[in-house]
Amino acid sequence: MDTDALVLHLFLTHVLGGSTVVFLLETEPGVVEFPRLAVAPGDLDDSDALVAHVREATGIEVEPSGYLTAPPGADLAPEGSRILLARVINGSPRVKLPHVGWEWTPAVELVRMPFAPKLMVEELKSFMNV
Repeated sequence: MDTDALVLHLFLTHVLGGSTVVFLLETEPGVVEFPRLAVAPGDLDDSDALVAHVREATGIEVEPSGYLTAPPGADLAPEGSRILLARVINGSPRVKLPHVGWEWTPAVELVRMPFAPKLMVEELKSFMNV
């Protein structure tokens, strides 16, 4: 990874069967988390570049909605990471990121998962309308 690259945790939401779901990766057996993507700092303000990065890494077309920056004390690694909030608009997962599996997790379950950044739960719930 480029030493100047920033890590984005992808918070990708979709509506399936009338319910809001979040895309998660199983990065190794038993470890489920937000997909991570390294991007150049200049791409953060370039919506087309972000969409292309996410599509290349996941196979999913998204509409970026903004970022959350982890507050001090949040367990979001590496330090300086951001969460990219985006809604799925098209595509089926064809994940090129290292993983052993992937899933669409119901939004109501996400806030109870141990890896969810607890200090940011209210912002995430607001974005998902739950």
